[in-house]
Amino acid sequence: MAKSQFIESIRTELRTKHYSYATEKSYLHWVRAFIRFNGFKHSRSHVNYF
Repeated sequence: MAKSQFIESIRTELRTKHYSYATEKSYLHWVRAFIRFNGFKHSRSHVNYF
């Protein structure tokens, strides 16, 4: 499976800040869940209602 550059950039940032492995796994889980929840659409493609 190809790795997402976005996910890898988050992983790199977490490791740069010396977050624990468990925290990294948890954060990445929630990022992936959020992406799936939004139907894999980029946030810029959403209509701004405010």
